[in-house]
Amino acid sequence: MRILITGGAGFIGSHIVDMCVRRGYEVCVVDNLSTGQRGNILDHIAKEEIIFHAVDICESQAVEKIFLEFRPEVVFHLAAQINVRAGIEKPSFDAQVNILGSLTILEAMRKFRCSRIIFSSTGGALFS
Repeated sequence: MRILITGGAGFIGSHIVDMCVRRGYEVCVVDNLSTGQRGNILDHIAKEEIIFHAVDICESQAVEKIFLEFRPEVVFHLAAQINVRAGIEKPSFDAQVNILGSLTILEAMRKFRCSRIIFSSTGGALFS
């Protein structure tokens, strides 16, 4: 199974990468490294167990190219602007990454016929 993990160099994402590699899945990680750390997945990169792209999910052309080449069957979507304080100070940036970036992923999924997504959120997601 081909798994694409956005935010895969982050704390939670890197543990999902570990689990997917252990299960023998083909894994592609997309992370702009704004909060994630290459070191979290460096062993997998060095052993060529995963494909890694240092790409922002808001870059639609780059995301579509990754989908075209990798053809994921499942997406774990964890990439996000996670700093609550920054989101309050600059809500447009928060929306750009968390909403428009997610739409970029969903649009690529639609275009390349990937119909399974696992979406994760944190305590920073508030509903009124």
